[in-house]
Amino acid sequence: MAFFRDLDLTKLDAIIVTASVEDVNNTMEITHNGIKMSYELKPGYAEQISFKKEFKHMKIPFPVFQIETTHPVSMTAFVDGPVSAASYLVFPKDIAGTEFRMIPYCNTSDSGMCVCSIVTLQKNTMVHITNDNHGNISVHTPKHAVAERRINYMSLPQRKIHFNIEEAYGLASLESFDDFTGLLLQTNYPVLVYCGGIKHAATMSMEQIPPVAYFGKFFYTFPIAYNAMSPSKLRFVSHYNCSSIETLSSKFVLNGGEYREIATNKVIASQLKSDKPIAIMQIFSGAKPNDRYHQNQEGLLYLPPIDSYVSSVIIPRRKKMDESMTILAMFVGLITRVCYSFQSFAGSIHNPRTMLSNGIITEKDDDGLLIRLSRDCDCKNCRNGHTFGGYLLRRNKIGNEDSFSSIGFTFTSEEVSQLTKNISNNNYPVFVYILEICMYLINNASL
Repeated sequence: MAFFRDLDLTKLDAIIVTASVEDVNNTMEITHNGIKMSYELKPGYAEQISFKKEFKHMKIPFPVFQIETTHPVSMTAFVDGPVSAASYLVFPKDIAGTEFRMIPYCNTSDSGMCVCSIVTLQKNTMVHITNDNHGNISVHTPKHAVAERRINYMSLPQRKIHFNIEEAYGLASLESFDDFTGLLLQTNYPVLVYCGGIKHAATMSMEQIPPVAYFGKFFYTFPIAYNAMSPSKLRFVSHYNCSSIETLSSKFVLNGGEYREIATNKVIASQLKSDKPIAIMQIFSGAKPNDRYHQNQEGLLYLPPIDSYVSSVIIPRRKKMDESMTILAMFVGLITRVCYSFQSFAGSIHNPRTMLSNGIITEKDDDGLLIRLSRDCDCKNCRNGHTFGGYLLRRNKIGNEDSFSSIGFTFTSEEVSQLTKNISNNNYPVFVYILEICMYLINNASL
């Protein structure tokens, strides 16, 4: 997992909150630049790790962290600053890919900069970027090769560029005051991608972007709390030409690399569909309706396709660093009705607290315990079988900035599903089994 380039731990904190999803003791190891740190995860409790504390308030130019666990975990990454907050659900590295569409967001009218970070997993990863009128983009890396030159910075006004990143777990940062959503990235080895925006060196928003193989055709928007959140809009991003997209109120066509935004204030989920796989980002930007200070905020939320919904999730809650801190709260937005319960030590579960349909739960986020969400099997009017989608809204530790992240994904794709079907027809059960293992839920290890 990674944060944006030049992480300044003297001014803000970078945090991961994680927990075992099974009722077992778990060991987690984090590695950065040869430094290894080990942690024991107890069942029923969250582990909150502050990189500001671990790395002694230092600046990290290229903050990439290798994380391995002995059993599956759920993990969320945070950037917590006095004037910004950002968070994202951490995907396992099994979901790395070789073809992506960049989906950053930044308020370019307010000195915002769009950023996407590319993290390599193997040495000598060749990066190919196709810039079809996506703006003037700067590329920063620790070290890369262009022809016979070795440099750490280049400008990308031209249409195509190729460069090689020599080290595994290296980071290349694409940065621009232009919004370069739709930019095509292709690599020879699988990589991970994180996109969002910064302003005055503060991370305003951040989200991990799945490869194109995991784009989808059928979606529901997330329900929102209109008066408690910044104005919301949907950004539709196409990879294929002539993608026909339909919402409740409009139809339009996008070609590969194009995107379109539609404002939305839907407080309940509404259906979206496309005849070809696309990506949709729900963007929160601007001042909240009831904010008397008119403070602009930003948040990114990658909308999962319906076939990427989950049947159950574990949500680890943060811990207050001291009793003087503001009481932390979070919203849990759910597309479909779920059984809502707590999981405590050794996996014991209290009686379900709440049953919701298309709703938002307000919960505390400061006791270090877990929330288990699972589908209500008795719900006869719920969509999508026994799966659901959802998101979290959390605030920074002083309570003035919002961040958004998904609660979970099931990673399936039409390309992988068709390949599995073809292989199954040819009687290769072992390889099918390997493919099924690779399509982990997000609650899996090896991040």
